Amino acid sequence: MWTLEQGVETCRALHRIVEPFGFSVALYGGVLVTGTGNDLDVFLVPQRENADVRGAVEGIRAGLNCGVNGPYLGHWNRLSCVLRTRPDAIDAQFTRLTAAPNQVVGTVCYEL
Repeated sequence: MWTLEQGVETCRALHRIVEPFGFSVALYGGVLVTGTGNDLDVFLVPQRENADVRGAVEGIRAGLNCGVNGPYLGHWNRLSCVLRTRPDAIDAQFTRLTAAPNQVVGTVCYEL
């Protein structure tokens, strides 16, 4: 079970890992809303055009010492990161926010 304090601490650790690869981390989901949750939901949002998904995935794998399942392609790239040191998962979603022709923000898949 994740707490908000653990979630924020983990998001800060994730940010230190993925920032060199062009990503920022945003917390969302149950831990943010209720203060606890079975998994930690985060968005990994690109901060530059050449954001490196593969580098970020490898950085997470090494930096958090965790097994990584995915990323799975769909309407977004989904990276489920299961920490070896605890039973709770991090559900991280790589997303690219872009302005659509009607000015609605949409999601675009990364090419791996």
